[in-house]
Amino acid sequence: MSQTASVLSSEQSLYISTAEVSFAPAKNAEAVASNLNFVFEENGFYIPSTAFAYNERVSLTFRVKEAFATQFILIKGLIEFNRSKDLKFAYNRDERSFEIDLEAAQLETLNNFLGHIHALLQKEILFKAVLKKVIAFENQYKALRDVVYAEQQAVAI
Repeated sequence: MSQTASVLSSEQSLYISTAEVSFAPAKNAEAVASNLNFVFEENGFYIPSTAFAYNERVSLTFRVKEAFATQFILIKGLIEFNRSKDLKFAYNRDERSFEIDLEAAQLETLNNFLGHIHALLQKEILFKAVLKKVIAFENQYKALRDVVYAEQQAVAI
């Protein structure tokens, strides 16, 4: 069976843009740098991996701390369920990392959001621990109940 490649139309070709592109540092580089301070504070569930500022935008990558590595899917779910439409994340499950590209003006929003996610994560972890105890208690109760009923049945015969 042979395959043929379709001919690219001019609409599908790549062109080199002649538009002027500014490679100058962002006008508010100092403001961006001060707003990035939260990124490099090692608290919460993440470790800052990279931060790259360009023009009025910032690209950030975070790795999940080793203590929370087993909770990566939960973290992803909490982020996606609670994020606003303005915050869009990309995830790398193998590296247990997530990244975001956003306007520099949204850094405070991101900081507050990640703090909120950390609080929710702590509650979820606590809930899971308590739920495990409840399930273990109920299983012990059922086992004891079965023993008592078995004794009752043995006496009744």
